[in-house]
Amino acid sequence: MTERIDRAYKLFFRNQKHNVRSAPPSFKKIRKYKSYTLKTSGWKLLGGNVIRIANQKYRYFKSRDIDGKVKTVTIKRDALGDIYLYFSCETNENEVLTRTGESVGFDFGLKIFLTGSERKNIISPLFFKQNAKLIVKANRNLSRKQKASNNRQKARLNLARLHKKVTNMRRDFHWKTAQYLTGKYALNLYRKFEFKSHAETFRQKDIRFRFCRFCKQVEV
Repeated sequence: MTERIDRAYKLFFRNQKHNVRSAPPSFKKIRKYKSYTLKTSGWKLLGGNVIRIANQKYRYFKSRDIDGKVKTVTIKRDALGDIYLYFSCETNENEVLTRTGESVGFDFGLKIFLTGSERKNIISPLFFKQNAKLIVKANRNLSRKQKASNNRQKARLNLARLHKKVTNMRRDFHWKTAQYLTGKYALNLYRKFEFKSHAETFRQKDIRFRFCRFCKQVEV
């Protein structure tokens, strides 16, 4: 946390030196603070999926085994209030073996998610569009609630739950598509078209499709 404050002030003074307008760092409210990172002290892993942070013990669900030496632990809280633990580990780099097989190229499009060189297109299910009516209804319900009321808090959580559902559906589609393509083809090439006349349209489509996030998942 102190390193974050230090980086924020260094960035502020650097902007002041180069005559770049920027506001000085300010402290966030507790409800707006989403994460913080611990290094070697302040935490300890105990047996039975239990972690001790400061003087408090917490039980967590382990999604995967911890491999390597833990360097940092990041505690994050999402919009629903769920807490997640992220362990950054130092491990030996896996050897990348050469592969022989077919290669394929894909273009990211404005209407079709991936257009393949073998005339095999992959169409995105448009998860946001599938849940658009529910999101609009939940958003309208939230705007009608009185501020700082319990009913508004319930409506906010309901809206956040819908957005999280869309994100999880899209992420699952990306992982399954990336696993299928990397398993079938030895070499995957991707090209993204960006036209100035369609910049805003492409930005809106990228929000729905998440092209950049998909490319990172393919690299993994």
